[in-house]
Order: sequence, then C-alpha cells, then structure tokens
Amino acid sequence: MKTAEEVDVLHVYLDRGAKLNAMDRAAWEGLATAIGTADASPLIRSLVIHGDPRAFCAGNDINAMVEAQAKGDDLEYFLRGMLPTFEMMARSRVPIISVVEGIAFGGGLEILCFSDLVIATQNASFALPETRIGVWATIYLAACSTASNRRTGAKLALPGQRITAAESLRLGISTHVCQEEDLDTVLKDVLDGIRATKPEATARTKAWLNRDLISTGLPRCHEALTELCHETLTQPEYHNAVTAYFAASRLRSTTAKEASA
Repeated sequence: MKTAEEVDVLHVYLDRGAKLNAMDRAAWEGLATAIGTADASPLIRSLVIHGDPRAFCAGNDINAMVEAQAKGDDLEYFLRGMLPTFEMMARSRVPIISVVEGIAFGGGLEILCFSDLVIATQNASFALPETRIGVWATIYLAACSTASNRRTGAKLALPGQRITAAESLRLGISTHVCQEEDLDTVLKDVLDGIRATKPEATARTKAWLNRDLISTGLPRCHEALTELCHETLTQPEYHNAVTAYFAASRLRSTTAKEASA
C-alpha cells in the first residue's frame, strides 16, 4: 500500500494492479494503517483512496479468500483483517474520498459504501457480482440500510450486473462524476472545499452522518460475515462455483497465451 502526503491530504494508492487491486489481508491492513496515520495527524484534513485507470478495486482477492477458508482462518480473515478497516473508515475524523476510474466490484464497491465522497470518471463501472461464485456482498448488504438503500442494494446484488458512472450518480453511490481529463480539477475543488471548513466542525459532522452506520451497520456487518463463514463457505454451492471460476480463469489464460504466440 503506497501513500503520499500533499500538504494536508494523505493520498493512498491501492497498488495490486496485476490483480485489478483486489484486496488480500495485507492490503486491508495497509489501508487501515493509512487511515490511522491520517487520524493521528492534526495536519491531515482529507484522505483520498486511488486505484488506477483499469480498476479502483475488484473486491476481495479470491485466491486469498479461498486460502484462508481452506486453512480454517476465514473468520479471522474477515473479522480481524477486513472488518476493522471499514470500522476505521466509519469512525475516522477526516473525510475519506475515493477516486474511481475503472471497475469497482464487490469489496471495492463496499469501500465506496464507507467512503464519505466518491468521484467517478465516465468510464467507471460498478457491480456486486459475488453471487456468481457462490458468496454474497456481506458488507454492502449489512450496511446498505444505513449507507445506501434497499432498492440500490437489490439492483446491484441480485442480478450482479454492472452499472455505469452516470447511474451510480443517480443511485447515490457516487457523489461526483466527471470526464477523465477533469478529474484533477474536480478533486481539487472537493479538497479546497474541505480546507475551507473548520476541523472540529467537520469531524462532528462526519460523526453524525455515520452515527447509524456505526451503531447499526457495523454490528450487522459482523453478523453477516459470521454467517458467510459458518453457513456459506461450507456449502457445496460455493466450492463448486469457485472450482468453476478457477477453471475458467485457467482457460482464459491458456487461450490468451496461444493467441499471442
């Protein structure tokens, strides 16, 4: 996880580009560490999470998730590795801004759910495709009643289809949508707006905005992740779907190598 300070802004860069910035435990913990750094500094007024032009974040790294489940460490992975990051996002005193240029799928969209502001470029796309591999969008569905709404959750999670940046704005997933060439200007305007506010008033505003998310959403996330580990990851449906997913991935890789030979 790469970070860079720019005056009063901490920029965080998801840097697993070869995996479309899919998150493993180290990545979740790296993001949590960056949030803790921002909260500990009286100089930092905003935290910005970046992906890359191909992907903001493709969600949880399926390999890491399968490995944890095979070792019997899945509950540890989700409750001690991933969930604390979302709790830190919700409780952070500084506004958290996510910048989405490519895909934001699964856990990537869940990062947006816990972000305070989301700036998306026109080529961004959003989806909750977890049910296609026999799991479900635990964090989003547990928190959507306090961070989004039921209809949006149903639209994303039940068919698992992509939506566009424009639709994400209409549904309230994104707060800003712009052309790629205007991204820096829009981000600067947002950061300048935050700079113009007073830190204590901003922190209290965020605390009240996230009050229900913290008191209701986070306990429900814990409950949903526990159910996922105890009742979903133990089922044949999940194991069969993951086996088929890896088989399809190997076939795509082989076909691509043959095409380039």
